[in-house]
Amino acid sequence: MTAPRAASARPPALAALEAAFATILDAAARRGPFALPEKVHSVEEALRKAVPPGSQISERAICKAVAAFHAKGADRLTSGQLRALCAGLNHACRSCGGVSLMESPHDAAYDFFGRVRHAFREKRLQIESWYDLVQAYLAAREKTVCCELLRDFLAETFPAMHGKEPYPFPWLPALASHRDILGAEPCKAAAQQALRGDTGGVENLRRALGIPDGSWYWKELAAARAAEAVQLDDAAFIAAMPPLLQSSHFLSPRSRDSVLRAFLDRYMKCRDAGVNEDLRSFIVEYWGSPALGADPKYDSVAPEARHMVEEWLVRDDVKDFFTLLQQGGNTDERKLNFWSRYIRSIDYHRLLLGPFAQAAPQPVVAQLRRRPSVGKLAGAADSDNVLLFKIGNWLVVETGGAEAPLFGYRVAKLPFNPDGAVVDLPCLKKGGAADFRILRQDTLEGMWEDRVTTELATLGIRRDEGAAAKRKPQGSAASPKDATPSPAANVPFDSTAFQALVRERRLQAEDTRGQGGMLWVVNDLKDNFYLAQQLAGWGFRWKAGRGWWRN
Repeated sequence: MTAPRAASARPPALAALEAAFATILDAAARRGPFALPEKVHSVEEALRKAVPPGSQISERAICKAVAAFHAKGADRLTSGQLRALCAGLNHACRSCGGVSLMESPHDAAYDFFGRVRHAFREKRLQIESWYDLVQAYLAAREKTVCCELLRDFLAETFPAMHGKEPYPFPWLPALASHRDILGAEPCKAAAQQALRGDTGGVENLRRALGIPDGSWYWKELAAARAAEAVQLDDAAFIAAMPPLLQSSHFLSPRSRDSVLRAFLDRYMKCRDAGVNEDLRSFIVEYWGSPALGADPKYDSVAPEARHMVEEWLVRDDVKDFFTLLQQGGNTDERKLNFWSRYIRSIDYHRLLLGPFAQAAPQPVVAQLRRRPSVGKLAGAADSDNVLLFKIGNWLVVETGGAEAPLFGYRVAKLPFNPDGAVVDLPCLKKGGAADFRILRQDTLEGMWEDRVTTELATLGIRRDEGAAAKRKPQGSAASPKDATPSPAANVPFDSTAFQALVRERRLQAEDTRGQGGMLWVVNDLKDNFYLAQQLAGWGFRWKAGRGWWRN
């Protein structure tokens, strides 16, 4: 005789439900059908939590409904096909060319929503299908015409849906408290909360409505936070800028450029604004140098903002030329101090590296080689490097040698192309010509700095003190938001919350801080807009080709 098969183990949640139902049935048999109503409600609540909201419609049914829609039009759809389309607006069926209904041409979108509105007026649109439309709206990666039509429909019909259920679905209260998500400015209130350091509301909304990581919502939230940040006072704006810049890596080029323009113009108005490392690195990464084949995007910001960035880059290159690129590794403090007085008068500059610097393995030099201002120097000694800069009508050639002369050429008659990837300078060759040649040697009459300053002045090359500064002090920005609390620039790093995020999202984290390294999240998160803001808020920075890192 064959032994009976053991009953398969029940999941704990299912076993608990079965036990509860058994209790209810027993009570009903002994005390009538209305016994233990609180038990009935608890089982109902457990079922609501166990079953995902919205319609549970198969992919096959969705594809059939999409095919029927394209073949017959919306008016001839059955109620079941309409429900399937509501559940699959973002589903790209192969049979329809891999294009979802959300991405379909305008006519198809208008046709579909005409049918949906008719079903709503006839009271034949179930709340599950309505929620499917909410999910489709939030799951869209970009705001298409269909997405805008969907938002208008949801905003118009939400009051009726919110009031029709005696036992509201868990997502309904969340949507009711964030009605602006269905409005023209869906992220404004959330952006204001986030800048005050309150991210709990956004996180609760994400969980309640199931907003996907790649949703348009996260990109628009980043742009909205940037728009709100420029209204803050100087200190609050500067504190808020780093994480907002990091999360802007993942915006569309158009949105990212808008953030950069707003931040540049706002930062220029900050009182005593010095070099901002985050803003400088970010704008050079996407717009390059404002002087070297400048991106037309620089024309969209105030001239003072453009000059501000140019000044930052000149200071960097002048400093590194006289520190990193000097023979023996010794900083030439005298020349660094001398040229620091001309920084604001420099209109254009380049760093030209000789063979040694071109091949140097040191990380700081390798990083320097990636700057847009750097080129190769030809026809010179292996250890030579050159700093070119334009002041007025002159292009000055600084070789950096201990007592090396200073050369210059008239800009109108240059015998070489300073913009080339490789530049060959005549003045470095034996007997090579230059329009001026100024010796730099200390004499009994005094230091070389005084004499060179005088000789340059006769050529119209004057120090900043004698020339109008390009960027005049702007003072604090006019009328920032009154008494705006200082935002949390970076939310304090919570390692427990970080580990929970790693587990939840199955991220790959590498922590080498104990060996002097960094904490890395190395997954391909290029399109994960939610995680971009989460990690940027904890002080992580994005490195293309690698991932997110922080100290």
